[in-house]
Amino acid sequence: MQDAGVFKKVTELENIHSYERIGDVEDLEQAIQLCTESLELRPTGHPNRDVSLSNLAIARLTRYERIGDLEKAIQLYTESLELRPTGHPNRDASLSNLAIARLTRYERIGDLEDLEAAIQLLTESLELRPTGHPNRASSLAKLGRARYSRSKCIGNLEDLEKAVQLHTESLELCPARHAHHKTSLACLGHSLHYRYKCVGRQDDLETAIRLQAEALEYCPPYDPSRSYHLNDLGDSIHTQYSRTGHPDDLERAIQLLTVALDLRPRGSPERRKSLNNLAGSLRNRYMSLVERDDLDRAVQLHAEALELCPRGHPDWEQFQKNQAATLKVLSEAHAQLELEGETSPRTQDSEPEPDLTEDSELVADENSQA
Repeated sequence: MQDAGVFKKVTELENIHSYERIGDVEDLEQAIQLCTESLELRPTGHPNRDVSLSNLAIARLTRYERIGDLEKAIQLYTESLELRPTGHPNRDASLSNLAIARLTRYERIGDLEDLEAAIQLLTESLELRPTGHPNRASSLAKLGRARYSRSKCIGNLEDLEKAVQLHTESLELCPARHAHHKTSLACLGHSLHYRYKCVGRQDDLETAIRLQAEALEYCPPYDPSRSYHLNDLGDSIHTQYSRTGHPDDLERAIQLLTVALDLRPRGSPERRKSLNNLAGSLRNRYMSLVERDDLDRAVQLHAEALELCPRGHPDWEQFQKNQAATLKVLSEAHAQLELEGETSPRTQDSEPEPDLTEDSELVADENSQA
């Protein structure tokens, strides 16, 4: 029975890693099935129950597009952490994984309690991973992601500066051939882009675009994280267009954001951000070229984006502002046509919606050890 349990554990982790590499949903579903069977073989009191709980939570969180999976992942991670008290050799991993699940829920529904809990858990996890620890870079990146999220939520520049510092240190620990190099590039670029928006340092934006472009180069077409990298780079280049007014920047941003949206079908938790970002870019192109199709498309995308964003979420207010900006342009277009004596164009059936919001930073969960 022990050999069978070990085989299940190896197989379930191989399937999770396979999904993370190539995005095959069958691998993920099989991993969840195997993890569930493994947990059933390790009832309360079993010395390795914490490992099975953690692995099933990892698989569930990976499939968190359904909110039930996310809630179940948090429940499993919480139970696993309770079985790993202070002094347990895997407590750092349980703290980190529960934190990321709570942070993911915050990013989905906007409950500040989840964000504060995530920061507390990640701070404790980082303390258990001093300089030289093999997972220190991962902890730095995850805490950087959480501090960045709190900066966006409450407007605290101290959190933002700390996020940039943490991501910088994480990247230093992840050189070019490191498994997390791509993610470290993207996370630091993400934070620098936001600092440019807050403080206006031109070199921050230039560095962000360079880092995000490099991260995308490391991302093959079949990588499940490719949409994040496309969206982030497109968002940053759109910001550059807003500064320079260069048409090539706008066209490149639209190209990247369009591909990102194509990789986020209905049901994808990040779809609303791609809708919002692409809508803002199309609205700006309409204002430059006066192509009515761009404006109509922007209105449609805004409508879907706001529909997918729950009221009370930190992005909701920004989405509304972006929607209002597009509706103002639409109203001015109608007024201009009427002034010219033409028939006022038909408006969209759906209500329009918002503009630029970045993706969540990418940081992988950690698999428990046997």
